[in-house]
Amino acid sequence: MTSPPLWDRLRRARIVQVLIVYLGASWAVLQVADTLTEALSLPEWVSPVTIILLLVGLVIILATAWVQSLPSTTAAEEAGERPTDWEIAPGQAVESLKAGRLPALTWGRAILGGVVALSLLFGGTGLYVGLTGGPSFLGPTEAGATDAAEGIAVLPFTVSGVEDDAFWGEGMVDLLSTNLDGMGGFRAIDSRTVLARWREAVDESSSPDLNASLRIAGATGARYAVIGSARGVGGDLRLVTSIYDLGNGQEVGQGQVQGSQSDPMKLIDDLSLETMRQLLSGGGEDLATARNLADLTTASVPALRAYLEGERYYRRAEFPQAVEAYERALEEDSTFALALFRISDAYGWLEDIGSERAIELGALSIQHKDRLSPRNEVIVTAGNALYTGDLSHLEPLEAAVRKYPDDPEAWFMLAELYIHMGEATRASAADALEAIERAIELDPSFAPYYVHAIDRSIAVGDTVKAARYMDQYGSFSETDVLQGMHDVAYALYLGDDEALARGWTDLDRLSDQQQGIFWGTYGLDMPDAVRTMEVADYMHGRTGEVGWARGRARWTISTGQWEKGESLVRDSIPGGPSPQTIYLFHTFTNVDVGDLLPIVRACEPGAGCTLWRGALAADEGNWADHEAMVVEARTATLELREGGDEIQSRFPNSIETALMGYRQLLDGDPVAARRTLEEGQGLTNGVGDEMTRYWLAMANEEVGRTEDALRWYQLLTRASFRSVALARAAAMAEESGNGVVARELWTTIARNYREADEGHPGAAEADAALERLGPTQP
Repeated sequence: MTSPPLWDRLRRARIVQVLIVYLGASWAVLQVADTLTEALSLPEWVSPVTIILLLVGLVIILATAWVQSLPSTTAAEEAGERPTDWEIAPGQAVESLKAGRLPALTWGRAILGGVVALSLLFGGTGLYVGLTGGPSFLGPTEAGATDAAEGIAVLPFTVSGVEDDAFWGEGMVDLLSTNLDGMGGFRAIDSRTVLARWREAVDESSSPDLNASLRIAGATGARYAVIGSARGVGGDLRLVTSIYDLGNGQEVGQGQVQGSQSDPMKLIDDLSLETMRQLLSGGGEDLATARNLADLTTASVPALRAYLEGERYYRRAEFPQAVEAYERALEEDSTFALALFRISDAYGWLEDIGSERAIELGALSIQHKDRLSPRNEVIVTAGNALYTGDLSHLEPLEAAVRKYPDDPEAWFMLAELYIHMGEATRASAADALEAIERAIELDPSFAPYYVHAIDRSIAVGDTVKAARYMDQYGSFSETDVLQGMHDVAYALYLGDDEALARGWTDLDRLSDQQQGIFWGTYGLDMPDAVRTMEVADYMHGRTGEVGWARGRARWTISTGQWEKGESLVRDSIPGGPSPQTIYLFHTFTNVDVGDLLPIVRACEPGAGCTLWRGALAADEGNWADHEAMVVEARTATLELREGGDEIQSRFPNSIETALMGYRQLLDGDPVAARRTLEEGQGLTNGVGDEMTRYWLAMANEEVGRTEDALRWYQLLTRASFRSVALARAAAMAEESGNGVVARELWTTIARNYREADEGHPGAAEADAALERLGPTQP
């Protein structure tokens, strides 16, 4: 007689059913193990041992199922030669062991063995904890401190070699608790509560060991325990604190100071500051960034307390409250470099990147940068460069993120430079978004990161990311002055017709301050030139300011509304059009502004004239006037340098190099022009730099550096002639065989020209290109 097939035997043994039941029971056992481990703070090895026992049990259960399915087993049971399925028969099991045989496998024995094994595990673990004073008795769970997770219990210090035992022993409970209370969002347990628990547990003639001390601290409802010592060292006193997390009994930091006993309060203040630094570093990363932990250099306890309060507000993007707290910190310590930097940054968010208060405080932070670590000095200096336009700090910051890839502040500051210094950094909106997302990945609870994550997502047209970041940002704060602007921007730039109508209504409801920030954030480099033009029209109608009048006139260049542009240039700009506006219309449109060119030729050299007058002179072959403008810019550069203003000297210097490079380009030397213009564009991100980069793109195109030319043309998203630049990039991409990029660019151009004048040459060129390239390939 042949044996039945294996599958039939498995089915007869009901292996699958047994396995499902066992896995379900195992899941329940693991849930109980996790619950007991957390509730009783059992050792971490309990769960792994439970898993091992369950795996052993699985083998036994499957073997039992197999044995019980055998016909020979049934026959032996009927003959009384072995126990039945659910019989335990301990006597028979003992006899089998004495005879050197394994006891027969029955369901009763298998289940009883599992129950006994798990009971021994948990019972033995409980006995171990009880005998060793293990972590189950230390902290919040047993003492009921989970509702006060921020509590700190300062225990009496151990004193040696010091005369005043009472002051440095129990007295430190009150003194150190007073300093730590409220600092960094922590709450010091009242000294009377701590001392009451201490006296209940400690005999005056004895000193508790570490575990006993931690149990006392846990009984107060604290999350952290501070255990300290005061020891005389010669004529000095050494104070040491060890901070323990009562949730797991682990030490999270240690503070130490040493000094003269003649000034005890200074020693206590110093110890308070060092203890808080260690506590933040080891257990409170959610309250301060890594950059802050390394450089909390103030010697003032009130200053640090106020600063950390400001940090809590800043993290939630509650900038008005943060500014108020930082101001109090600086009243206590005016040299506190991080407070100066942070309040400068907060003013930048509250007002705008050109805030006078932000610039003033940023300059003060630089004066005290020597108090910072080298890494944080790079970050703070780069932050101040946002106000000065000094691009020389970009390279050190890029090096910093390579060296410290886990520093979210460095990544975010890099994104800030990419955004606010624009094309000069050679970074696109996508590059900036990538840096911001790295910062968010490292510190997802820092609300300010999300502000630029939202606007960069909108800038690249990513509706999914923009919506997600808006939801996350909204969960941090209900009082942020920036809230509401994101919804408006999303509706105006990414929404459907219904959302668009709502966006215009909501834009009108924003305050003047919010609308100014809205334009600075969303007005310049959004992908839709027509919508940007419409926002500029709206802002001019609301404010009537001449800057909006000039801006909206220039934006018609990229929307192809040249008839409207000419009308604005001639009739709607108070005081008349600027040399820049006239030159751009003369260069990039078919509008005849020849009668306005004398304004450019005769303008007074300065920031708003020199570049445009010199460029027009070069176009007309008037090299004498071109050279005069070069000399004007060079002279201004030297005067500023002699006056010690190296930063401001970069602006006329950039104009000088731009005009020199443009002449080289017109003279037929694109290699020299590229070299000169490359140098000039990296000096600043000021007035006229878009023109410099356009010439640089042309130089790269002429020398055959196609990729560089394409990048520079595509980076000119803030330029009022962006559509012209993109058209050159699209043509280059098409000529080089890159049809995908060409189609994307021509599509953007066609969208920008959707309101263009009838018969506009740029709109016609875009339509012809899209027809030529054909439909998008799947």
